[in-house]
Amino acid sequence: MRRLKEYLDGLDYAYIKTYVGLRGQEFEILKEENKEKIIKLKKELRERKYKDEWVIKSKIRLLEDEIDDFTTRIIDKTGNLHKLTKELGEHQKNSYFDNQLLRILEREKTEDYVTACVPIYRDAIVFYSRQDEIEGILYICFGCARTKTEDNEPLLVAIEVYDELKELLNETGHRIE
Repeated sequence: MRRLKEYLDGLDYAYIKTYVGLRGQEFEILKEENKEKIIKLKKELRERKYKDEWVIKSKIRLLEDEIDDFTTRIIDKTGNLHKLTKELGEHQKNSYFDNQLLRILEREKTEDYVTACVPIYRDAIVFYSRQDEIEGILYICFGCARTKTEDNEPLLVAIEVYDELKELLNETGHRIE
């Protein structure tokens, strides 16, 4: 597993954006709405007896993917946002935020820790080039203290980073629940 600092050293970016999603009342409502739509589509599938089966199954899969806590992304590598994702901040390289972020994230991991939960990545820090292309994404689960990249690569991160990062994000209006 790669250290977070190694990952950051490989990025050539011009600015950062922070995103939040897949949480709160809106997400719970979306889950309920999608579950109801899925039930109706499954009933329709049984009634049609294979007519348009692939179309209906595709719709079901899309609805399921949209509300799956473990596989849904608030933003993907191509920049597609989940319908409930909110952009909360944009910060230029070498800005106060960027400098503080790097100071926090480059802390070396000193000891191992284990969590008993499955991470749900509800926060993201996205690094963009001058051409507005995504250079890298850090998906963060503050509940489990886990971070992974846009390629689903888990990163080694010091446990202390999460409290400091939460504080920095909160200062910019990015509230962590």
